[in-house]
Amino acid sequence: MTSPLQMLQLNIARSRARMEALINDTAIRDLDILLIQEPLAQQHMTQVQHREWTCYRPTYDEEVRRRSLIYINKRFSASTHRQTPCSSPDVTAVQLQTPTQAILIFSVYIPPVEKIAAVDEERLHNTTQAIQGTIQAHSVNPEAGPDIIMGGDFNRQHPMWGGDNINRKRITEASSLLMFIRDHNLHSLLSRGTPTFWSVNKPGTRSTLDLTLSNIPTQLLKCQIYPESYGSDHRATYSEWDLSPRRREQAPARRLYQNTDWEEVGKRVQWS
Repeated sequence: MTSPLQMLQLNIARSRARMEALINDTAIRDLDILLIQEPLAQQHMTQVQHREWTCYRPTYDEEVRRRSLIYINKRFSASTHRQTPCSSPDVTAVQLQTPTQAILIFSVYIPPVEKIAAVDEERLHNTTQAIQGTIQAHSVNPEAGPDIIMGGDFNRQHPMWGGDNINRKRITEASSLLMFIRDHNLHSLLSRGTPTFWSVNKPGTRSTLDLTLSNIPTQLLKCQIYPESYGSDHRATYSEWDLSPRRREQAPARRLYQNTDWEEVGKRVQWS
């Protein structure tokens, strides 16, 4: 892969019209991957399809509402990507294979905070545990996890990504998410304090709920708000990644002493 990988993440806010506006927008034809949250499922749990995009939905096997999708541009050969199981109806995971690395890509939705703290924490815990299970299934060993790119609506606020003016209670609600981020060496890549949610019910209220996370931040070229959000109250996030082959430093030549002609060496030393 010589050109950068281009990704777009957006909570489509349960709207078929918004999803169709996005998927049919000619401006996104050059993008490679769409990470979608809160799609509106059609009858029989099907999703909006398009001839130019391969759609992946959560592998969760119970008949419940699934709140994430991944679309991959059909320019990519089918042999370069495959879905990988994740035991959550709110997470879709795909492994992308490049000539030099395999990358786990996640589209994630975490429900918003409600009134019962224990229920909110359980939902968050179940989602992060499901993601962790998928990561562990692709880990070569405990100290060398897979490369990860993760985008989604995490519905939590914290100074790490939301800036300085975060209510103390909101910070507490994000504690276990922060631990998950640190446990997997993930970095928040959108500029700190960039609003991604503009409340319709409370005009003027803005917050950072949508995150782009990765443990390969050195391969990020850019991460910014996309100019079009297709009518959603969430802002779309665009990211660009350098997945070109990395140049390896050549190891110094090793001397093979076992192949040395010591008799000849002795002669040369004697005559020097």
